[in-house]
Amino acid sequence: MKTAALALATVGSLALGSLSTAEASTVDFTIDTGASSVSLTPTSCIGTCSLTASVASGLGGTYSLGEGDSATVDFLTFAAGSGVGFGVYDIEATLAFSGPLGATATVSGAVAALNGIETILLGGLSWDDATTVITLANGTEILMEFEQGFVALTDSVTTSATFTVLSIVPLPGASMMLGGGLVLLPLVARRRRRKAA
Repeated sequence: MKTAALALATVGSLALGSLSTAEASTVDFTIDTGASSVSLTPTSCIGTCSLTASVASGLGGTYSLGEGDSATVDFLTFAAGSGVGFGVYDIEATLAFSGPLGATATVSGAVAALNGIETILLGGLSWDDATTVITLANGTEILMEFEQGFVALTDSVTTSATFTVLSIVPLPGASMMLGGGLVLLPLVARRRRRKAA
């Protein structure tokens, strides 16, 4: 009888322990393209400043990442309009996620570009904080990296963003289930002793 109870407790603990590990082994990221954004504001201009910025057309998707894993996505696209000029712009961009909660990152910086007629001749992008660590509510840490700098002789340039899971904190619900199971074991043993007596 004691052997059966001990075996049941061991199997239950292992099952709940593996549930906790499985739940905490990955973080699921879902990019929210509707909430992701970019704004470009000219601060100085010589000639016609027609640089535009938009969220990259391919931005989106769901990514399941384990500890140490990363994903790189096309984030922003810069394009030149008509006219010739040199401009300096303030930029603010948001990479939004609908999950996990709290992973959304907003960065700001500056862009300088020399544009010809519908061509970016030369340009550069500099973020104030190109790399930042975000800590989620459960303690999981995510590294967000935004690509800086570009030199172009083209009509448009796309820059990227990379998110990396630095550490994963197990979900507290699995630990509570394991604790609850361990609390019930003495009650089950006591009940069996009463039936045997």
